[in-house]
Amino acid sequence: DNFAEATAVLKFASGRIYEGCVTNGLPCGPGSETCVDGSTYQGEWCAGKRNGYGIRTDRDGNSFSGVWVDNKLQVGEDEKVLVTFADGGSYHGGFRNGQFNGFGLRQWPNGSTYQGEWVSGRPCGQGLYRDGSREKLDDSREEETPRSC
Repeated sequence: DNFAEATAVLKFASGRIYEGCVTNGLPCGPGSETCVDGSTYQGEWCAGKRNGYGIRTDRDGNSFSGVWVDNKLQVGEDEKVLVTFADGGSYHGGFRNGQFNGFGLRQWPNGSTYQGEWVSGRPCGQGLYRDGSREKLDDSREEETPRSC
């Protein structure tokens, strides 16, 4: 058997700490990581990289959950990402290159929502904005300020 499997705590020179399954000295299987900046990752690993379902929480308390491939959060054709913000807001939808892209639902802590198209992290295109007392069909909403793409 060429594979040495174990559960371990690995401390790296960078200061990050990994706890979980290890194969041949590398994170592989379920495990958690704590980084020097206070961010964490809990999920699946393969060959020392985030691979599979996992949740990354940044130092501000915002969490990003979904499927990871080679340390990058990915969204395939049928997969969506869920981002939960520390302020209580959330986003569920398409995600590409570290930004909201495609169709998604953004909810703000005050109860307002935008459901529609996103491009490069901004509402852009067809969408519906609701603020509790009214609904607005919009094709250019960016956070609180309307804009065109």
